[in-house]
Amino acid sequence: MSSWLTRRNFLAAGAAGTAAAGLAACGAGTSTAPEVSAQESSGESSPSVADRSANADGFTLIYCDDSGSPHDGLVVFSWVEVKPDQWASVLGDWMNHRKSLYVRYGVPPSVELDASELVAGGGSPSLDATFNDSSDLRLALVLDSVKAIGEIKSVDIGTVYRRTPERGRAYQQVKADVYSELLRQWDDSCVREGRFSMVSLDGDGSDKTFLKAHRLLDPVTRRIVEDPRYLDSPASQWTQMADLLAWSAYQAQRRHPAKESVWGWYEQYVTTLRPNSLMQEV
Repeated sequence: MSSWLTRRNFLAAGAAGTAAAGLAACGAGTSTAPEVSAQESSGESSPSVADRSANADGFTLIYCDDSGSPHDGLVVFSWVEVKPDQWASVLGDWMNHRKSLYVRYGVPPSVELDASELVAGGGSPSLDATFNDSSDLRLALVLDSVKAIGEIKSVDIGTVYRRTPERGRAYQQVKADVYSELLRQWDDSCVREGRFSMVSLDGDGSDKTFLKAHRLLDPVTRRIVEDPRYLDSPASQWTQMADLLAWSAYQAQRRHPAKESVWGWYEQYVTTLRPNSLMQEV
């Protein structure tokens, strides 16, 4: 029996035992169960299920990441939006997908899914060298993950992009402008629908590029609450989902001949299942 088949049998046998470790990687400061509120911990009566659902309908969590390159003159932002009352179930579905990747490819749930890094052949994400050395297997894992995101019913997905001839610092300003436009769209949508949202971005917060956009929202009418919340991608499954979407959307717009096989991924596996996720040029 080949070493890879032996490894797969080992992984399949141990998959159930990895669930806790995988769920621990769901995101910085998060868990698979809703946090206990001060009211609940104090013993006071908690809101009814109907009340909680009503509150959830009025608030969403947005997880966003960017892609693109000044060399190609492309700026791309993709996001996943979820209601708080759906957060745990969506994360549970995603962690089931992560366990399937562990069984099929030997990539543990705690390993970051960075599309660019995976496709470029960086690092050793799998426990098996066969995967790490195979560009086809790496690409197959990314495709499986894009499909899995597209099939999640309880989230909203979106992408905006812009082409620009600017380079260097001017490109970074265009990137900031695109995010500002996206933030205004989110805020306008919240106003129309009578809800509030909080935005989480990939990073450690040291880059203040996007902070200014939040501060410029009208303090009287704004529905995007707080400054952006930053989540380090290796520790956030949600940010990794946004990264996979942004990468596939970028490839659709970039259309590099060497990656022709992935040009249609976003449209085929995301947009066709949810027309509202159509890429929008801003």
